[in-house]
Amino acid sequence: MAAIVAGDVAGDRVAQAQSVREPEPTTWAGIGFVLVPEGTLTVEDPYGHDRIPLQTAYGVELVGVRALLPRLEGVVAPRLLFDIAPEGAIETMKQLDLRLGLRGGAPLTPTLAVYGYGTAGYSILEFRETSGATARPSGLSLGAGVGIGYRVNPLAMVTLSIGYELGFQRWHPTGYTVNFEHDHLDVTGGLQFALN
Repeated sequence: MAAIVAGDVAGDRVAQAQSVREPEPTTWAGIGFVLVPEGTLTVEDPYGHDRIPLQTAYGVELVGVRALLPRLEGVVAPRLLFDIAPEGAIETMKQLDLRLGLRGGAPLTPTLAVYGYGTAGYSILEFRETSGATARPSGLSLGAGVGIGYRVNPLAMVTLSIGYELGFQRWHPTGYTVNFEHDHLDVTGGLQFALN
């Protein structure tokens, strides 16, 4: 009889241990690798207006995520893009985006979730002028997209997202203003790790 009672107690403890789940991480950090398969650059100055198709570009981003509500997270996602230029161009531009955003999602399975996001930030283009000087048009950037996250273990997640960004940069050479509008599609794959 004592053995039966002991077995029942042990079984209850195992069931209780299995029912207790570790709390979900609230803070994540990681890195992403960005591919920009297509985009356009619109340039407007006192002498005219040009809309230029751009070649494939690439970049890297850092990501920090903090839970705000059960299904809503705050995001910090600065990134640097390279090789922004018309097809076949020798000189290319860089673009630095300093972005903040919100991300909301829902789990599909215990290890797979879908999410959508929106960002806003400050964007800086950098290119070399014909004189050899460096120009840095800057201004607002807006972005949005959707993605999936797969938990490879409780503290690590692989992400894949597709997004669209629109940038409004201005440059002020002596005596006039040049307006830039840069829009592109981007695909980002990344790896994030739980911090707590």
